[in-house]
Amino acid sequence: RDRSPSRGLGDVYKRQKQQYQESIGGVYLGMTAQEVLAKLGAPPVAEKEETRWVYPELGLAVEFETGVAYSIYIINENGRFDGTGLGLFSSDKALQDAYGLQAQDFPEAAGTTYQGFIGKGEKMMILDNPRSICLTIYIY
Repeated sequence: RDRSPSRGLGDVYKRQKQQYQESIGGVYLGMTAQEVLAKLGAPPVAEKEETRWVYPELGLAVEFETGVAYSIYIINENGRFDGTGLGLFSSDKALQDAYGLQAQDFPEAAGTTYQGFIGKGEKMMILDNPRSICLTIYIY
């Protein structure tokens, strides 16, 4: 069965991997679905009409828009950033210091506690409920 997300405006999100500061499990923002499949294999879980691939044993989830990874999440203790080795249960201070994240004024129920732009086209957010860390493409 073909698990490739839909195609179309993928070039809008396609980026050169070298621009990005961080990756998780070897997956960078801007990778195509085919590149993720080659790197990680078929996902054990596909959600949201197969546009969100979840790899629990690796501690990550990848969301696609038009066949391109636009968000990558650390979802459990198995996930780690390739550059720093930090993960979901690293302290907020360690994540702030490593990536220059800023605390948010939103109430905890809003879901985002820290965020920042850490590279060209790359944003990081620490989320609550459930706790996860998200790398996402921002269009500027």
